[in-house]
Amino acid sequence: MKFIHTADLHIGSKINVRINNLSSTIIQRVNNSLDELSQYAKNNDIEVIVIAGDLFDSKNMSISIINSILNTINNYPNIYYLYALGNHDKVNFLSNFELPKNLIIFNKDYEMITIHDVNFIGVNFYNDSVLDKYKNIPCLDSDKKNVLIIHGEIYSGDKIDAKKINLKKFIDKNINYLALGHIHMNSVNILDGNGVYVYPGCLFARGFDELDKKGFYLVDSLNLLHPTFITNDFLRPISFYKLDIDISKAKNNQEIIGLIKDKTKTLGTNLALSITLIGEYSEEVNKDINYILDYLKDDYLYLELKDESVLKFNIDKLKDEFSLKGEFIRKVFEEENDVNERNKIIEIALKEFKNR
Repeated sequence: MKFIHTADLHIGSKINVRINNLSSTIIQRVNNSLDELSQYAKNNDIEVIVIAGDLFDSKNMSISIINSILNTINNYPNIYYLYALGNHDKVNFLSNFELPKNLIIFNKDYEMITIHDVNFIGVNFYNDSVLDKYKNIPCLDSDKKNVLIIHGEIYSGDKIDAKKINLKKFIDKNINYLALGHIHMNSVNILDGNGVYVYPGCLFARGFDELDKKGFYLVDSLNLLHPTFITNDFLRPISFYKLDIDISKAKNNQEIIGLIKDKTKTLGTNLALSITLIGEYSEEVNKDINYILDYLKDDYLYLELKDESVLKFNIDKLKDEFSLKGEFIRKVFEEENDVNERNKIIEIALKEFKNR
């Protein structure tokens, strides 16, 4: 049997104002992500989707969004949805809704459901004392395949942290696969000799704070220790990148544009980019950030451009000039001792002289 391990879909989430022209597109794709993930499961004969918390983004979701998600689950009656609540979810927040029979919500600690050859055990770390959670950890049957589902950040210290999950408490409990949520980056790590602990990351990137590849883990019950990461390409994701472009060898705006295109040509489509220009450029380079942005605006879904490049100048030559520019440079040297501050003033001044 195979199952999907996902988490942190954050359906109904708001989007960073920096990318407000993309907000409606991202919100729509995030809100449709469970439906598309379910279609993937159906097409690949996957019977279980494990959701390790934060299916929703808020404890106060609109009725329309909740109904939409419940309708999605109802539309796939042959798939079990096993849902352990996260910190963005609210205990019993679905109590007023008629729930699909194939949706299993782990409201109590260490509830178990067996599907084929796998025991799925869920725990809600946000409803009672953390100490009670640790006291009640079951030692599971070593002859069974055991998947424990929890949402939260892990640590391995000796002190109790009420807001985190102490990984040491789950070692040697015959847990083969610890399905976690909360951290938005994917990873697989060794729990003990018989198990792994796994974060799938979030399913869909929503901004420049989520830059790594997104997706979920596909897990085979015959090989629980080696899940396969499946990228979310089928969701038509928006890919966010932060890039540094060194313009030191560029002679004009077109060459800077060429450097940006070369850097991004292998990144795929649906790109949202935050680009920083770095390096040194000469006075002869007529660099125009607004022109570059306008030229490239139709090539990407979103583009922001920061200029941290530095104007390269021959200070000794400038100081010896018999001109208004030379007089200004000599005056700066007389009145400003800090080298970095002096260079900033000179760079600004040279740009102004150039624009006259």
